[in-house]
Amino acid sequence: MVKSGDVFNPFPGLRPFAYSDRGFFFGRDIPVSQITEKLNNNGIVTIIGTSGSGKSSLINAGIIPAMLKNGIDGGDTQCRVVSLKPGNAPFDNLSRALIASGKDRNSNSDKGEQPEEISRILRNNVNGLADALSRTKTGGKEKVLLVIDQFEDLFRYRYSRNNSILIHEHDSFIRLLVEARSQTTIPVYIIVSIQSDFIGDFQHFHEFGSLINESSYILPQMTRDDIKEAIHRPAALAGIDIDPRLEAHLFNELRNRTDSLPLLQHLLNRMFEFRKSHDNFDQPISFEDYEGVGTIDNAVSRHADEAFMSLSDNGRLVCEHMFKVLTEKGVDNREFANPSRVADIASIIRVRVADVIEIADKFRQPDHLFLQPGNDVRLNSDTVIDLAHESLIRLWRRLRGWAEEEADSVVMYKHLAEASRFYQMGKGPLLTTPELQLALNWYEKNDPSFQWAQRYNRAFERTVQFLRKSKEVHDLREEEKQEQSIKLRSSLRMVAAIGLLIVAGAGYLIFNLSGSLSRMRAELDAVEAVENDASGRIAIIDTMAGNAVDQDNEVPVRSGVAPDRQEPAQPVRRARTADEAPAEAEESPPALLPGLDLPESRVEPAPAISAEEIRAREEAQKRRMLAISQSLAVRALQVENDPDLKALLALQSHVFNEQYNGAGYNPEIYAGLISSVSELYGNSFNVFRGHSESVNSVVFRRNSSIFYTAASDGQVLQWDLNDRNGQPRTLAQLPFVNNKIVISPNGQWLAVGTNGGGIQIINPTRSLTTPFQISYGDNRIIALDFLPDNEHIVFAGSDNSLIRYHIRTNTREIIAEIGSEVLSLAVSAGGNLIVAGTRAGHVYLLNRGSGYVPELIQSSDGNDIHAVSFNSDGSRIAAGNLRGEISIIDVATRTLITTLRGHSARVVDLDFTPDNSLLASSSFDGTIHVWNLQNPGESPLVLRGHGSWVRSVAFNSSGDKLVSGSRQEDRLRAWIFNTNEISTLICDRLSRSMTQTEWNRFVGEDIPYAEPCR
Repeated sequence: MVKSGDVFNPFPGLRPFAYSDRGFFFGRDIPVSQITEKLNNNGIVTIIGTSGSGKSSLINAGIIPAMLKNGIDGGDTQCRVVSLKPGNAPFDNLSRALIASGKDRNSNSDKGEQPEEISRILRNNVNGLADALSRTKTGGKEKVLLVIDQFEDLFRYRYSRNNSILIHEHDSFIRLLVEARSQTTIPVYIIVSIQSDFIGDFQHFHEFGSLINESSYILPQMTRDDIKEAIHRPAALAGIDIDPRLEAHLFNELRNRTDSLPLLQHLLNRMFEFRKSHDNFDQPISFEDYEGVGTIDNAVSRHADEAFMSLSDNGRLVCEHMFKVLTEKGVDNREFANPSRVADIASIIRVRVADVIEIADKFRQPDHLFLQPGNDVRLNSDTVIDLAHESLIRLWRRLRGWAEEEADSVVMYKHLAEASRFYQMGKGPLLTTPELQLALNWYEKNDPSFQWAQRYNRAFERTVQFLRKSKEVHDLREEEKQEQSIKLRSSLRMVAAIGLLIVAGAGYLIFNLSGSLSRMRAELDAVEAVENDASGRIAIIDTMAGNAVDQDNEVPVRSGVAPDRQEPAQPVRRARTADEAPAEAEESPPALLPGLDLPESRVEPAPAISAEEIRAREEAQKRRMLAISQSLAVRALQVENDPDLKALLALQSHVFNEQYNGAGYNPEIYAGLISSVSELYGNSFNVFRGHSESVNSVVFRRNSSIFYTAASDGQVLQWDLNDRNGQPRTLAQLPFVNNKIVISPNGQWLAVGTNGGGIQIINPTRSLTTPFQISYGDNRIIALDFLPDNEHIVFAGSDNSLIRYHIRTNTREIIAEIGSEVLSLAVSAGGNLIVAGTRAGHVYLLNRGSGYVPELIQSSDGNDIHAVSFNSDGSRIAAGNLRGEISIIDVATRTLITTLRGHSARVVDLDFTPDNSLLASSSFDGTIHVWNLQNPGESPLVLRGHGSWVRSVAFNSSGDKLVSGSRQEDRLRAWIFNTNEISTLICDRLSRSMTQTEWNRFVGEDIPYAEPCR
């Protein structure tokens, strides 16, 4: 057995290869040779490539070693390497790099040059580079290799900071480079690396752009052989081996993927450490190690979270703010690294330098190397900290969220700074609600520091004063409104009281003038009628006074007409009449005498209410109650440690929404109900247990509660949706990872696409039988479906072909050639159409009537189409892509109907309900979205029960339940969409009702109390 102590880890992880790693850098011999030749011929070369294509590693571990070994121009003059990243302070960074390169070449030489002095020379003299090189040289003739990595920093900070001083410095820096090429005092050779997205920005710099055009080198992707060399040769040097099947899997997963090379090195590094922890290198690194570190989609995020979760609560807070400083989002909405000095970080987030160093050290250990420099460098206040690789922002989900929050905060601050400028100039107003409240919420939550704000707009004090002034004026206006409202309410009540006195006086006069007991009784009845009308007028007055405070009521109040608050006032009137009844009985005679006429009532009748006004009131009442419904749903989600109250609020929200014809699929109301069920029944209430690894595909038998699952553990299982506590039936235990499962329309066959086992055909009426295998190519099948005849399967081969296979005759034919690898396909219900999605970002439609000739109906280059689906009648196609978008395409016209946006990562499965009203999508962002296709503009229902990416979704035949599969624990879940059924589940577990106090607080005093479970 090879002991772990006998081997070393040859893979650097997420960070780029360094010069010291040159002995383990393989797979780039051709680019190194071509670039060094171009550099010797032209004196300058620009390496252009996408983020994560390996530019930094190529320079550090490939080109620089080659230049130092062979010399520049093949001569024997010593080569001095000056390497830097320009960041947002190019002159300062060049100054430090010049001094460091001089010391590195002669450790005994230290002329005491100060970075500030060198920076001054560089800034103030367009030929300052030659002077600075002379001041920092160590004697003898030398040629200088100036390496400027991540040159795009100049353009990123130029746009994101919008700082005229910074823009001038960047322009001066580029002019300095142009002059450095033309001077002859010290030969300077320049290597520039830049992301391909920014190459167009050179058009603003004519001379430097011309140099770039003459010397550019577009870095090609690594081929399969290059990748193999990059994996196997370092592993061989360490005395370990990699399973060839895993190697092929990694290549297929990484092909055309952003950040592929740093992600590959991180995976290899992590798998090595995982195997090392088991102290056994006798066997090759395999899929077991790959799964153990979280696979390609979770390895970086899980690894970084390990370091984060090891911190104290305060340490996590410091960590969050530190990483927010180290990341930034440009105007192109792309995140990038923002290297910063330790002292600057501490100042921005208002902690000690020692606090920043303590947290940074956790993320720059050999086993958790996410920050640079590595732990071989001792940090101090002047040390510049940087991300190990920019890809960390995209690969660590937690950091991606922080970057989003930071970007939102920057946008808000810039907006406020600009608004304060216009106000100061007399061209803009102070803030008012709701914008003021949003700004105050932002300020309270983020508590921005002066140092933080200076990075984006220097008018921080003016902005804070503007915000403070806006709040003061707003508060003053609110106080004035309150005073006016109180005065108005008092005046109106006084008018009402005078009116009542007049009415009472009239009644008293009538009573005394009447000499007849019968007339007295009639007059009392008239008085009661007056009181009823007066009660209604009091309700009007109360409403008018309330409207003086609440400006949101849109219904006009007319004289003598009680609005929708009149009805709640009736119980109060009835209670007062009952209390007064005994007194009236004592004053009334035992019998009424006949023959006395009742005088005409002096109470004027109320004006008639028009039908239009009645409709307006009803609409206003509906809007109000739906708003209360929405508010209750949100409050339900916020309740903690009181499951009953949470459930009662969610239920009442649902009741009001149903009663007043609210949206059938309201995200907040549904979320409140599901959250309540989870509280009452436990978070695993909808979990089916049986698989031990990722559930990659789910399919229902037609018109049945039976469904089937295929998983990475090799199992194919049968389940009954109505028997959640029952055990699944095992149909097959395959020695492969199962990718996709489909069922024939008559339910007689299951077809399972696998990794390495081709297609496995299973008879679901039998348990644990040996499946029949269909082999093709490398036997990796991820896209397949049945034709309606129950005997043919269409599937995609790795050679970009579509194959139709006949089960009974064991015959096959290639029906189409697609220009790229097919990642997903589906057959329409009628069987006449096939839709295919490719890795190139294309959607093809194939019609049996036209001989299955591929017709391109949608194209988004490089945006992989991982999921496609027909609706039940074949009139619509849904296609989900790498960016998390879903296209809905009209089949008849081949046109895009709409694009559904909501997921933050690739969409990997789609399913329509049988009635085509809903579409479910699963994503690597860990959520399921359920879209209402009758109103696609509505926000979708978002299901968040899975802790990791969701691989599969399938609706049952009635469309009121959904089954989803994921790779984490609780990896198979069933979701209910019938809100009445969810309500019944909640009512079965409630232990109490809402108290009157709770009702008054959350619902409203003027709304009659009701039980939601009736």
